[in-house]
Amino acid sequence: MEKSKFSFEWPFFKRVLTIGGPIMLQNILLSAAGFFDTIMVGSIYRGVSAVGVAQQYVTIMTTVMFGVNAGMSLYLAQFYGAEDKKGMAKSFALMLWLNLGLTLFFTITGFFFADAIIGFYNTDPEIVRLGGEYLRWVSLGFAFQSLAFAFSLAYRAVQKTQIPLLTAIFSQLVNVTFNYILIFGLGPIPSLGVAGAAIATVISQIVSSGIYIWHAKSTHQGFYPHAKDFVESLHPHFFAPTFEKTLVLTINELFFGVGITLYVKIMNDIGTNAYEGFRIAETIANLFMVAAIGLGSASGALIGQQLGKNDLTTARRQGNTLLVTGVIIGIAVGILSIVVGIPGIQLFQNTNADVNLIAISMIFVFGFRIFLRLITVVLFNTLRAGGQVKIVMFLDAGMMWLVGLPLGWIAFHWWGIRDATLVYLIVQAEGVIRIVFGLFFFTKGYWLVNLTGLKRLKES
Repeated sequence: MEKSKFSFEWPFFKRVLTIGGPIMLQNILLSAAGFFDTIMVGSIYRGVSAVGVAQQYVTIMTTVMFGVNAGMSLYLAQFYGAEDKKGMAKSFALMLWLNLGLTLFFTITGFFFADAIIGFYNTDPEIVRLGGEYLRWVSLGFAFQSLAFAFSLAYRAVQKTQIPLLTAIFSQLVNVTFNYILIFGLGPIPSLGVAGAAIATVISQIVSSGIYIWHAKSTHQGFYPHAKDFVESLHPHFFAPTFEKTLVLTINELFFGVGITLYVKIMNDIGTNAYEGFRIAETIANLFMVAAIGLGSASGALIGQQLGKNDLTTARRQGNTLLVTGVIIGIAVGILSIVVGIPGIQLFQNTNADVNLIAISMIFVFGFRIFLRLITVVLFNTLRAGGQVKIVMFLDAGMMWLVGLPLGWIAFHWWGIRDATLVYLIVQAEGVIRIVFGLFFFTKGYWLVNLTGLKRLKES
């Protein structure tokens, strides 16, 4: 392709690093906290499995939450590019309204039906008992979690990613500190086990949301809404077009989140050892998956800004460059995750040889999955930045339910495969097919749309 179709200049990559770097570091902190969480609860019999299964419900909530917030933040990013502070504030106000309804549902359901939720994934009485205890406590922090999540995506949309990073540093230090104190006990504070891990998480979420509110209000951020913005955000002329795209993203994330947890159910059906090995490998892989989160967030913010400015040629060039960057980083990070991940398994001090062997073999599959994910996030965030949420839904949840889940179910139930690693490798066909279709929609340029004018523009 011609050189003019790319933006391989240092100023552009500097902006990618400026936006994506802090996001990667923020998510490294979040993943590291989960990493140490898993190590600490590993001292409790079946603690890793219990907390891992309970986290599946949290995963469903956070993926749906991502759909709501990503839907609104794509508007926020374009209003930011158009320098429309009123539009930014109304977008964020509507984001908070939607989060309120979401967290009320998940908090009530998670608290009162914890044992039934855990029992769906694993019927081991000890896992149900510990997992239910963890879920009841952690559900009490969902409101604070959603608030912090909304602010984090808003800051990303306006390219002030250092704020979420600094907030994450402080809140995760709080999380790890209270994890140790509450899980194992200290002085007069008793050992609370998995409940202590959940309470520590809630405390850190309260701290995180408090910091965001204080900073946004005291620094007069353009997206920080006033009472009038909350009212105007519900006006049909604003609510209808924005909610339409947000709803599609939310439905996509709901199906995607449920799909992820069904993969976990397949692993639990194979056996508790299979799931525990899978969970250890996944925890390590999440430390490297942050590269995808950082690059994806930078893609959405940068391209969304250019689309908001009506500079479609620059948006196209940046999209092409980010896609090539995703392939290169994907290869490097995928290999690195395998090299570092295999010896890292020993940190979990699991005495079950079968669990450790499964974790080692799973590391290789996750390395391949990371490579696929680096390409996918650029495609998704580029298409999403231009409002092509239905295409993203087809590629994301659609491929999972049409390809990945059926393959996993067939491999286990019809083909009788009991090797957890082989089953999970077969499922990765989903990611390969997703990229093939994604590249088609990307090259066709369906995403070159200015949402601030709510009309399709032609590339100059």
